[in-house]
Amino acid sequence: MEDRSFHGETHLDDSTVDHFRRTTSHLENGVGFEFQPHPDRRLEARADCGEYYAEEEISRNIPHPIESSRGQTAQGDAYSPGWFTLPVSNTKMAHLAIVVNEPMLDVNERTATSFFSPENEIPPRLDYLCERMNTFIVRRGRGKTIIAGYPWFLDWGRDTLIAVRGLIANAQVETATSIIERFAAFEKGGTIPNAIFGDDDSNRETSDAPLWLAIAIEELADQTDETFYGQAIDGAGRTYRDVVLSIAKHYREGTANGIAMDPESMLIFSPVHFTWMDTNHPAGTKREGYPIEIQALWIRLLGQAGKLDPGERWQLMLGQAQESLAKFYWCENRSWLADCLLAKPGQSAAQSKVDGNLRCNLLIAVSLGVVDGHLAKRSVLAAIRHLVVPGAVRSLAPLPSAQPHPVEHNGQLLNDPASPYWGRYEGDEDTRRKPAYHNGTAWTWFLPQLCEAILRAWPNDDKATKAAKSYLSSSALLLKKGCAGQLPEILDGDAPHHQRGCDAQAWAMSELIRVLNEID
Repeated sequence: MEDRSFHGETHLDDSTVDHFRRTTSHLENGVGFEFQPHPDRRLEARADCGEYYAEEEISRNIPHPIESSRGQTAQGDAYSPGWFTLPVSNTKMAHLAIVVNEPMLDVNERTATSFFSPENEIPPRLDYLCERMNTFIVRRGRGKTIIAGYPWFLDWGRDTLIAVRGLIANAQVETATSIIERFAAFEKGGTIPNAIFGDDDSNRETSDAPLWLAIAIEELADQTDETFYGQAIDGAGRTYRDVVLSIAKHYREGTANGIAMDPESMLIFSPVHFTWMDTNHPAGTKREGYPIEIQALWIRLLGQAGKLDPGERWQLMLGQAQESLAKFYWCENRSWLADCLLAKPGQSAAQSKVDGNLRCNLLIAVSLGVVDGHLAKRSVLAAIRHLVVPGAVRSLAPLPSAQPHPVEHNGQLLNDPASPYWGRYEGDEDTRRKPAYHNGTAWTWFLPQLCEAILRAWPNDDKATKAAKSYLSSSALLLKKGCAGQLPEILDGDAPHHQRGCDAQAWAMSELIRVLNEID
C-alpha cells in the first residue's frame, strides 16, 4: 500500500511506517483489513473465505516503469500489512475484493465477472459506456462540470464543451444544461475560460473553446425546443442567444486576447498555442494563423448566428468563409486539406504560408459538415491511410514535412524540422514529451471524429456506415487495458501503440458515446 499524491513517491522511514501501523486494523467481522489514514480516505480488503494474517512487510525501490517513461522518479517504497490464504478448488470460487471510499461489495461470482463482460461486445454497449462517462461529472458550486480526465486533469473549457456533446446526444439534458449554463455565464467579450481555478477565470488563452460552446448550445437547443435560446443564464438576464451572438460579434470585430477576423477572407486568426494543440515552453505546435478546425467551427457559428439574427450580414460572411476555406486549404498535390495558414497578427489569409502537413484536425471540418464532396472524401481517405491506429488517430502523419516545423527549447533545436513526426511519447517533459504530444502521438478522442467524418463524406452509404462502425469498434480493445472500462488520453503513434498520458479521458469516452448514438 501507499498513501500519497499521484505526483509523489513513497519513501518509508520510521515515521511513515508508524503511520501505516496506526491506521491499519483487522476487520471486526470478516476476513481482511482496513486502512483509514483520514476520515475521507478508507481502503478495505476482504475475502469471502480463507484467513488473513497480520504480518507487515516493507518493500523498497519498487520499479515504476510508467513514471520512468515520463522522465520522473522511477522507484518508490510500499507497505504491506499482511497476507491472505485462500482455498481454491475445481468446484468453488474464492473472492478477494478491495474497495476505496465505498461500501464493500457483495462478493460473489456475478460481481467479479459482470464488470468486464460488456467490453467483449463490439462495439461496446452504450449503457455500459454512459455509466463510465458519468464518473467524470462532478459538482462545482451550484452547478455541474466535467473533469477532463483522471488522475490529474481539472475541468477545462475546451475539454468540457467537447465532452458535453456526448451527454447531449445521450439525452442527458439536465446535466448538459447545468454544465453549459455555467460556461456560458463566464462568456465575456467573446472569450471564455480555458481553465477555471476556484473563482479565477483569467486564463482565456483559447480560440476554440468559445466556438465549441456555441456548438454545444446549438445541439442542446436541437434536443429541447426553440425557446431554449431565450433562457436566462445569469442574474443580468443574458440569454443563450446573447452569448452566441456576443461570441460571433467579438470574433468578427476582434477580441481582447488577439482573436480576429480577416475582413478579406472572413476567416479567423488564432494566436500561438490557442488551439487544442496548446503545448507551451516549448510550443510544440504553434499553429499561429488560421487553423483549419477554427475555421470549421467559425463557419458553423456563422450559420447559427444567421438564424438567430437574420438582419445582420452573417449569411454573406458564411458564404465568403466557405469559399475561402476551399480556396486556401485544399492541397491538390497531396489530396488533403491543409492544417493551418501560418501568419502573424495582422496578416491576411492571402498573405499566409500554407502548412500542408497532414494532421487530424481536418477531420473536424468534415465531421461538422463544413467540407463535403470530393474534398471530404479524399481528406478522409488520406487520414485513414496515414493517421489511423487501433483505437486512435495520429496528430501528425509520419511523412516528410510540407512546411519546416522546428521545435526549440532554451535555444536548442529538439527535432528534425523536415521530419517533425515523433512516434513515442516518453522521456523528459519539456524536451521529449511536449515535442511528441501533438506531432505524432495518437489521440483517442479523434477516432469518433474520423468515424463521423466517414458518415459525412459518404452520406446514406451502407458500406460507409459499416466502415465507421468497424473503426469505432477498435476502441473496445482499449477498454480492457490500462484503466479498465475507460479510454486513455493518448497512444504512441508508433507500434505497438502503448497507452500514454491520462489514464481515463472524458472527451474520448464522450465522443465514443456521441458517435455510437449517431451510428445506432
